[in-house]
Amino acid sequence: AELMKQLALGLQYLHSYGIIHRDLKPDNIMMTDRTSSAQIKIMDFGLSKIMGPQEKTHDGFGTLTFVSPEILTRKPYNKSVDIWSLGIIYY
Repeated sequence: AELMKQLALGLQYLHSYGIIHRDLKPDNIMMTDRTSSAQIKIMDFGLSKIMGPQEKTHDGFGTLTFVSPEILTRKPYNKSVDIWSLGIIYY
């Protein structure tokens, strides 16, 4: 639960600066060590995008099993696509 909390707080930090990761998946998450007090590090920002608060995009990026329906159907989306991916990771 603590690791998932760290992941959510990391996303909140990125989103506060307008950064959308767009490819959040377990492969793009690292831990500082193998202990129970390890910290989460989000990596691989190759598909990320900086967007304004009201801005939306419709680019089709991400890993198929972790992307939101908006990306799959190429509908306009915002930072909520990262929240979808977070939910898939939690599941």
